[in-house]
Amino acid sequence: MHIEVISLGCPKNLVDTENMMGILSKDGCSISSDGGSADILLINTCAFIEDARQEAYREIEKGIKAKAEGKYKSIIVAGCLPEMGKNKLLKKFPELDKIIGVPKQMATSKTPRLLATLPATAYIKIADGCNNICSYCTVPIIRGRFRSRKIDDIVAEAKNLSNAGVKEIVLIAQDTTQYPDLANLLRQLAKIKDLMWIRLMYAHPKHLTDEIINVLADEPKICKYIDLPLQHSSDKILNRMGRHSSRAKIVDLIYKLRRRIPDLVIRSSFIIGFPGETKRDFSDLVEFLSEFKLEKVGFFKYSREKGTYAARLRGQVPRKTKELRYKRIIKLQNQISREIGEKLIGSIFEVLIEAIKGDAAVCRSCREAPDIDGFVVVKNRSFRVGEIINVKIIGCNSHDLAAVPVS
Repeated sequence: MHIEVISLGCPKNLVDTENMMGILSKDGCSISSDGGSADILLINTCAFIEDARQEAYREIEKGIKAKAEGKYKSIIVAGCLPEMGKNKLLKKFPELDKIIGVPKQMATSKTPRLLATLPATAYIKIADGCNNICSYCTVPIIRGRFRSRKIDDIVAEAKNLSNAGVKEIVLIAQDTTQYPDLANLLRQLAKIKDLMWIRLMYAHPKHLTDEIINVLADEPKICKYIDLPLQHSSDKILNRMGRHSSRAKIVDLIYKLRRRIPDLVIRSSFIIGFPGETKRDFSDLVEFLSEFKLEKVGFFKYSREKGTYAARLRGQVPRKTKELRYKRIIKLQNQISREIGEKLIGSIFEVLIEAIKGDAAVCRSCREAPDIDGFVVVKNRSFRVGEIINVKIIGCNSHDLAAVPVS
Protein backbone atom coordinates (compact mmCIF):
# COMPACT_ATOMS: atom_id res chain seq x y z
CA MET A 1 0.00 0.00 0.00
CA HIS A 2 1.30 3.43 -0.98
CA ILE A 3 0.63 6.35 1.38
CA GLU A 4 1.32 10.02 0.64
CA VAL A 5 1.97 12.04 3.81
CA ILE A 6 1.59 15.79 4.37
CA SER A 7 2.78 17.22 7.68
CA LEU A 8 1.60 20.68 8.72
CA GLY A 9 2.60 22.91 11.62
CA CYS A 10 5.52 22.88 14.01
CA PRO A 11 8.43 20.45 14.54
CA LYS A 12 6.52 18.86 17.43
CA ASN A 13 3.83 17.85 14.96
CA LEU A 14 6.51 16.73 12.50
CA VAL A 15 7.86 14.23 15.05
CA ASP A 16 4.35 12.75 15.37
CA THR A 17 4.26 12.48 11.58
CA GLU A 18 7.66 10.76 11.51
CA ASN A 19 6.44 8.22 14.07
CA MET A 20 3.30 7.54 12.03
CA MET A 21 5.40 7.08 8.89
CA GLY A 22 7.75 4.75 10.75
CA ILE A 23 4.90 2.57 12.00
CA LEU A 24 3.27 2.46 8.56
CA SER A 25 6.60 1.66 6.89
CA LYS A 26 7.24 -1.17 9.35
CA ASP A 27 3.81 -2.56 8.48
CA GLY A 28 4.87 -2.76 4.83
CA CYS A 29 3.51 0.49 3.45
CA SER A 30 5.52 2.63 1.06
CA ILE A 31 5.66 6.31 2.08
CA SER A 32 6.11 9.42 -0.04
CA SER A 33 5.49 13.15 -0.01
CA ASP A 34 5.98 13.76 -3.73
CA GLY A 35 2.37 14.40 -4.69
CA GLY A 36 2.06 11.36 -6.98
CA SER A 37 -0.81 8.90 -6.99
CA ALA A 38 -1.29 6.92 -3.77
CA ASP A 39 -3.78 4.59 -2.12
CA ILE A 40 -4.11 6.86 0.91
CA LEU A 41 -3.48 10.53 1.59
CA LEU A 42 -2.56 11.16 5.26
CA ILE A 43 -2.64 14.79 6.42
CA ASN A 44 -1.26 15.49 9.90
CA THR A 45 -2.73 18.86 10.82
CA CYS A 46 -2.02 21.86 13.02
CA ALA A 47 -4.82 23.88 14.65
CA PHE A 48 -2.94 26.21 16.98
CA ILE A 49 -4.32 29.38 15.40
CA GLU A 50 -6.87 30.26 12.72
CA ASP A 51 -4.22 30.58 9.98
CA ALA A 52 -3.06 27.02 10.72
CA ARG A 53 -6.62 25.71 10.55
CA GLN A 54 -7.21 27.48 7.24
CA GLU A 55 -4.02 25.91 5.85
CA ALA A 56 -5.27 22.50 6.97
CA TYR A 57 -8.68 23.10 5.36
CA ARG A 58 -6.99 24.04 2.08
CA GLU A 59 -4.93 20.84 2.07
CA ILE A 60 -8.00 18.74 2.88
CA GLU A 61 -9.99 20.40 0.08
CA LYS A 62 -7.15 19.77 -2.38
CA GLY A 63 -7.03 16.14 -1.26
CA ILE A 64 -10.78 15.68 -1.64
CA LYS A 65 -10.68 17.13 -5.14
CA ALA A 66 -7.77 14.83 -6.04
CA LYS A 67 -9.64 11.83 -4.59
CA ALA A 68 -12.65 12.66 -6.77
CA GLU A 69 -10.29 12.63 -9.78
CA GLY A 70 -9.05 9.16 -8.83
CA LYS A 71 -5.68 10.12 -7.39
CA TYR A 72 -6.41 8.65 -3.92
CA LYS A 73 -8.69 5.88 -2.70
CA SER A 74 -9.08 7.33 0.79
CA ILE A 75 -8.09 10.32 2.94
CA ILE A 76 -7.08 10.28 6.60
CA VAL A 77 -6.84 13.46 8.66
CA ALA A 78 -4.82 13.31 11.87
CA GLY A 79 -3.36 15.55 14.54
CA CYS A 80 -4.50 18.75 16.19
CA LEU A 81 -7.42 19.70 13.96
CA PRO A 82 -9.50 16.63 14.91
CA GLU A 83 -8.92 17.48 18.58
CA MET A 84 -10.90 20.68 18.00
CA GLY A 85 -13.95 18.57 17.16
CA LYS A 86 -14.12 15.36 15.14
CA ASN A 87 -17.86 15.58 14.47
CA LYS A 88 -17.52 19.18 13.33
CA LEU A 89 -14.70 18.19 10.96
CA LEU A 90 -16.70 15.29 9.51
CA LYS A 91 -19.70 17.55 9.02
CA LYS A 92 -17.49 20.02 7.14
CA PHE A 93 -15.76 17.29 5.12
CA PRO A 94 -17.98 14.18 4.87
CA GLU A 95 -15.68 12.85 2.13
CA LEU A 96 -13.01 12.00 4.73
CA ASP A 97 -12.52 8.29 5.33
CA LYS A 98 -10.93 8.42 8.79
CA ILE A 99 -10.11 10.99 11.47
CA ILE A 100 -7.59 10.46 14.27
CA GLY A 101 -6.37 12.90 16.90
CA VAL A 102 -2.99 13.47 18.51
CA PRO A 103 -1.11 10.51 20.06
CA LYS A 104 -2.38 9.71 23.54
CA GLN A 105 0.86 8.04 24.59
CA MET A 106 4.40 9.32 24.22
CA ALA A 107 6.55 7.50 21.68
CA THR A 108 9.48 5.46 23.00
CA SER A 109 12.95 4.87 21.60
CA LYS A 110 11.55 1.64 20.10
CA THR A 111 8.73 3.39 18.25
CA PRO A 112 9.52 3.16 14.52
CA ARG A 113 10.39 6.51 13.01
CA LEU A 114 11.02 7.64 9.46
CA LEU A 115 12.87 10.96 9.44
CA ALA A 116 11.47 13.76 7.28
CA THR A 117 14.26 16.21 8.09
CA LEU A 118 17.57 16.58 6.30
CA PRO A 119 19.85 13.60 7.09
CA ALA A 120 22.16 15.29 9.60
CA THR A 121 19.47 16.86 11.80
CA ALA A 122 16.61 15.39 13.85
CA TYR A 123 14.11 16.62 16.41
CA ILE A 124 13.54 14.81 19.69
CA LYS A 125 10.30 15.48 21.52
CA ILE A 126 11.03 15.27 25.25
CA ALA A 127 7.52 16.11 26.48
CA ASP A 128 4.04 16.96 25.28
CA GLY A 129 1.19 19.11 26.55
CA CYS A 130 1.46 22.22 28.71
CA ASN A 131 0.51 23.37 32.21
CA ASN A 132 1.16 27.10 31.73
CA ILE A 133 -2.37 28.01 30.60
CA CYS A 134 -1.36 31.24 28.87
CA SER A 135 -4.53 33.21 28.18
CA TYR A 136 -4.13 33.18 24.37
CA CYS A 137 -3.01 29.59 23.87
CA THR A 138 -4.96 26.56 22.63
CA VAL A 139 -2.21 24.01 23.33
CA PRO A 140 -3.67 22.77 26.66
CA ILE A 141 -7.05 22.39 24.91
CA ILE A 142 -5.52 20.37 22.05
CA ARG A 143 -2.59 18.58 23.68
CA GLY A 144 -3.64 18.38 27.32
CA ARG A 145 -1.53 18.59 30.47
CA PHE A 146 2.27 18.44 30.48
CA ARG A 147 3.74 14.94 30.43
CA SER A 148 7.36 13.99 29.91
CA ARG A 149 9.39 11.05 28.69
CA LYS A 150 11.97 9.15 30.71
CA ILE A 151 15.58 10.29 30.43
CA ASP A 152 16.80 6.79 29.51
CA ASP A 153 14.27 6.62 26.68
CA ILE A 154 15.31 9.99 25.25
CA VAL A 155 19.03 9.15 25.48
CA ALA A 156 18.41 5.81 23.76
CA GLU A 157 16.57 7.56 20.92
CA ALA A 158 19.40 10.07 20.56
CA LYS A 159 21.93 7.23 20.34
CA ASN A 160 19.82 5.52 17.67
CA LEU A 161 19.70 8.74 15.66
CA SER A 162 23.43 9.30 16.08
CA ASN A 163 24.14 5.75 14.88
CA ALA A 164 22.03 6.54 11.81
CA GLY A 165 24.24 9.52 10.96
CA VAL A 166 22.45 12.40 12.69
CA LYS A 167 24.89 15.05 13.89
CA GLU A 168 22.48 17.60 15.38
CA ILE A 169 19.55 16.90 17.68
CA VAL A 170 17.01 19.59 18.52
CA LEU A 171 15.11 19.16 21.78
CA ILE A 172 11.48 20.22 21.54
CA ALA A 173 8.30 20.28 23.63
CA GLN A 174 5.58 22.80 24.34
CA ASP A 175 7.79 23.79 27.31
CA THR A 176 11.22 22.14 27.33
CA THR A 177 12.43 23.85 30.50
CA GLN A 178 9.59 22.31 32.50
CA TYR A 179 11.14 18.90 31.81
CA PRO A 180 12.13 17.34 35.16
CA ASP A 181 15.92 17.34 35.56
CA LEU A 182 16.57 18.89 32.16
CA ALA A 183 20.14 19.72 33.18
CA ASN A 184 20.89 16.03 33.75
CA LEU A 185 19.28 15.09 30.44
CA LEU A 186 21.50 17.60 28.63
CA ARG A 187 24.61 16.19 30.34
CA GLN A 188 23.66 12.65 29.34
CA LEU A 189 23.07 13.65 25.72
CA ALA A 190 26.39 15.47 25.59
CA LYS A 191 28.16 12.17 26.33
CA ILE A 192 27.00 10.62 23.04
CA LYS A 193 30.24 10.41 21.09
CA ASP A 194 29.22 11.16 17.53
CA LEU A 195 26.68 13.88 18.25
CA MET A 196 28.08 17.28 17.32
CA TRP A 197 25.32 19.75 18.29
CA ILE A 198 22.51 19.71 20.85
CA ARG A 199 19.99 22.55 20.55
CA LEU A 200 17.31 23.64 23.04
CA MET A 201 14.03 25.10 21.74
CA TYR A 202 10.77 26.30 23.34
CA ALA A 203 12.33 27.19 26.71
CA HIS A 204 9.78 28.99 28.90
CA PRO A 205 11.70 31.71 30.83
CA LYS A 206 9.74 30.90 34.00
CA HIS A 207 11.44 27.49 34.23
CA LEU A 208 14.96 28.43 33.07
CA THR A 209 17.03 27.66 36.18
CA ASP A 210 20.62 28.53 37.00
CA GLU A 211 21.50 24.83 36.72
CA ILE A 212 20.20 24.68 33.14
CA ILE A 213 22.05 27.90 32.27
CA ASN A 214 25.29 26.47 33.68
CA VAL A 215 24.96 23.32 31.57
CA LEU A 216 24.33 25.44 28.47
CA ALA A 217 27.47 27.40 29.29
CA ASP A 218 29.75 24.49 30.19
CA GLU A 219 28.91 21.67 27.75
CA PRO A 220 30.77 22.23 24.45
CA LYS A 221 28.31 20.16 22.41
CA ILE A 222 25.32 22.21 23.48
CA CYS A 223 24.77 25.05 21.03
CA LYS A 224 25.17 28.48 22.58
CA TYR A 225 21.66 29.18 21.41
CA ILE A 226 18.35 29.21 23.22
CA ASP A 227 14.80 29.72 22.02
CA LEU A 228 13.17 31.80 24.78
CA PRO A 229 9.59 32.87 23.93
CA LEU A 230 9.02 36.16 25.79
CA GLN A 231 5.81 37.24 23.99
CA HIS A 232 5.91 40.89 25.18
CA SER A 233 7.79 43.39 27.35
CA SER A 234 4.89 45.41 28.79
CA ASP A 235 3.98 44.40 32.35
CA LYS A 236 0.29 45.01 31.65
CA ILE A 237 0.27 42.79 28.57
CA LEU A 238 2.40 40.07 30.19
CA ASN A 239 -0.09 39.97 33.06
CA ARG A 240 -3.04 39.74 30.66
CA MET A 241 -1.26 36.95 28.82
CA GLY A 242 -0.84 34.95 32.02
CA ARG A 243 2.92 34.69 31.49
CA HIS A 244 3.87 34.86 35.20
CA SER A 245 6.60 37.29 34.25
CA SER A 246 7.44 40.98 34.14
CA ARG A 247 9.71 43.32 32.24
CA ALA A 248 12.10 43.41 35.21
CA LYS A 249 12.31 39.60 35.36
CA ILE A 250 12.90 39.37 31.63
CA VAL A 251 15.65 42.01 31.76
CA ASP A 252 17.33 40.28 34.72
CA LEU A 253 17.25 36.95 32.87
CA ILE A 254 18.78 38.42 29.71
CA TYR A 255 21.57 40.07 31.69
CA LYS A 256 22.22 36.80 33.52
CA LEU A 257 22.38 34.84 30.26
CA ARG A 258 24.66 37.37 28.59
CA ARG A 259 27.04 37.39 31.58
CA ARG A 260 27.19 33.61 31.88
CA ILE A 261 27.31 32.86 28.13
CA PRO A 262 28.73 35.92 26.33
CA ASP A 263 28.42 34.38 22.85
CA LEU A 264 24.85 33.13 23.38
CA VAL A 265 22.32 33.56 20.57
CA ILE A 266 18.87 34.31 21.96
CA ARG A 267 15.85 33.59 19.79
CA SER A 268 12.47 34.84 20.95
CA SER A 269 8.92 35.36 19.76
CA PHE A 270 6.47 38.19 20.41
CA ILE A 271 2.74 38.64 19.90
CA ILE A 272 1.65 41.88 18.27
CA GLY A 273 -1.79 43.37 18.92
CA PHE A 274 -2.76 41.39 22.02
CA PRO A 275 -6.07 42.59 23.55
CA GLY A 276 -5.50 45.82 25.44
CA GLU A 277 -2.18 46.61 23.72
CA THR A 278 -2.02 50.40 23.49
CA LYS A 279 0.40 52.63 21.62
CA ARG A 280 2.34 52.89 24.88
CA ASP A 281 2.54 49.10 25.27
CA PHE A 282 3.72 48.72 21.68
CA SER A 283 6.30 51.49 22.15
CA ASP A 284 7.55 49.61 25.21
CA LEU A 285 8.19 46.58 23.01
CA VAL A 286 9.94 48.70 20.37
CA GLU A 287 12.19 50.20 23.05
CA PHE A 288 12.89 46.77 24.52
CA LEU A 289 13.98 45.29 21.20
CA SER A 290 16.05 48.37 20.37
CA GLU A 291 17.88 48.09 23.67
CA PHE A 292 18.51 44.35 23.94
CA LYS A 293 18.97 43.54 20.23
CA LEU A 294 18.04 39.86 20.34
CA GLU A 295 19.76 37.87 17.61
CA LYS A 296 16.73 35.97 16.27
CA VAL A 297 13.11 37.09 16.61
CA GLY A 298 9.76 35.93 15.29
CA PHE A 299 6.57 38.02 15.43
CA PHE A 300 2.96 36.86 15.34
CA LYS A 301 -0.18 38.93 14.99
CA TYR A 302 -2.56 38.01 17.81
CA SER A 303 -5.16 35.46 16.78
CA ARG A 304 -8.42 35.43 18.74
CA GLU A 305 -8.94 31.76 19.54
CA LYS A 306 -12.26 30.36 20.69
CA GLY A 307 -12.07 28.72 24.12
CA THR A 308 -9.19 30.85 25.38
CA TYR A 309 -9.48 33.46 28.12
CA ALA A 310 -7.95 36.15 25.90
CA ALA A 311 -10.75 35.77 23.35
CA ARG A 312 -13.14 37.19 25.96
CA LEU A 313 -10.96 40.14 26.94
CA ARG A 314 -11.99 43.69 26.19
CA GLY A 315 -9.80 45.87 24.03
CA GLN A 316 -9.45 43.62 20.99
CA VAL A 317 -7.03 45.43 18.67
CA PRO A 318 -8.33 46.19 15.15
CA ARG A 319 -6.80 44.13 12.35
CA LYS A 320 -5.46 47.22 10.55
CA THR A 321 -3.68 48.40 13.72
CA LYS A 322 -2.12 44.96 14.20
CA GLU A 323 -0.91 44.96 10.62
CA LEU A 324 0.68 48.41 10.90
CA ARG A 325 2.43 47.52 14.16
CA TYR A 326 3.57 44.21 12.69
CA LYS A 327 5.16 45.88 9.66
CA ARG A 328 6.88 48.46 11.86
CA ILE A 329 8.35 45.86 14.23
CA ILE A 330 9.53 43.66 11.36
CA LYS A 331 11.34 46.64 9.83
CA LEU A 332 13.02 47.39 13.16
CA GLN A 333 14.15 43.80 13.71
CA ASN A 334 15.51 43.55 10.16
CA GLN A 335 17.71 46.56 10.90
CA ILE A 336 18.87 45.00 14.17
CA SER A 337 19.56 41.67 12.49
CA ARG A 338 21.67 43.34 9.82
CA GLU A 339 23.66 45.23 12.47
CA ILE A 340 24.33 41.94 14.28
CA GLY A 341 25.34 40.26 11.02
CA GLU A 342 27.77 43.05 10.14
CA LYS A 343 29.52 42.58 13.47
CA LEU A 344 30.10 38.92 12.59
CA ILE A 345 32.06 39.70 9.43
CA GLY A 346 35.55 38.26 9.82
CA SER A 347 34.41 35.64 12.35
CA ILE A 348 35.07 31.94 11.80
CA PHE A 349 32.30 29.41 12.44
CA GLU A 350 31.78 25.70 12.14
CA VAL A 351 28.85 25.03 9.80
CA LEU A 352 26.75 22.06 8.80
CA ILE A 353 26.08 21.74 5.06
CA GLU A 354 22.35 21.23 4.41
CA ALA A 355 22.13 21.52 0.63
CA ILE A 356 24.02 22.33 -2.55
CA LYS A 357 22.19 24.88 -4.72
CA GLY A 358 23.84 26.04 -7.90
CA ASP A 359 27.40 27.04 -7.09
CA ALA A 360 26.76 27.46 -3.35
CA ALA A 361 26.57 25.32 -0.24
CA VAL A 362 23.64 26.24 2.01
CA CYS A 363 24.73 25.79 5.61
CA ARG A 364 23.88 26.51 9.24
CA SER A 365 26.08 27.22 12.23
CA CYS A 366 25.11 26.80 15.88
CA ARG A 367 23.64 30.30 15.54
CA GLU A 368 20.86 29.13 13.21
CA ALA A 369 18.12 26.67 14.11
CA PRO A 370 16.64 24.54 11.32
CA ASP A 371 13.53 25.72 9.49
CA ILE A 372 13.13 29.09 11.27
CA ASP A 373 16.44 30.96 11.06
CA GLY A 374 18.55 32.07 8.12
CA PHE A 375 21.51 30.35 6.48
CA VAL A 376 25.24 30.67 5.97
CA VAL A 377 25.81 30.58 2.21
CA VAL A 378 29.23 29.38 1.02
CA LYS A 379 30.23 29.86 -2.61
CA ASN A 380 31.73 26.41 -3.11
CA ARG A 381 30.36 23.17 -4.55
CA SER A 382 33.16 20.80 -3.51
CA PHE A 383 31.55 19.82 -0.21
CA ARG A 384 29.00 17.15 0.63
CA VAL A 385 25.61 17.48 2.31
CA GLY A 386 25.96 16.57 6.00
CA GLU A 387 29.62 17.60 6.12
CA ILE A 388 30.79 20.03 8.82
CA ILE A 389 33.37 22.61 7.74
CA ASN A 390 34.91 25.86 8.99
CA VAL A 391 34.03 29.09 7.20
CA LYS A 392 34.82 32.80 7.48
CA ILE A 393 31.95 35.30 7.34
CA ILE A 394 32.42 37.88 4.56
CA GLY A 395 28.98 39.51 4.24
CA CYS A 396 25.37 39.57 5.37
CA ASN A 397 21.82 40.76 4.84
CA SER A 398 18.92 40.83 7.30
CA HIS A 399 18.55 37.05 7.32
CA ASP A 400 21.58 35.23 5.90
CA LEU A 401 25.36 35.32 6.13
CA ALA A 402 27.83 34.91 3.26
CA ALA A 403 31.04 32.99 3.89
CA VAL A 404 34.10 31.36 2.35
CA PRO A 405 35.74 28.10 3.43
CA VAL A 406 38.84 28.17 5.63
CA SER A 407 41.21 25.31 6.25
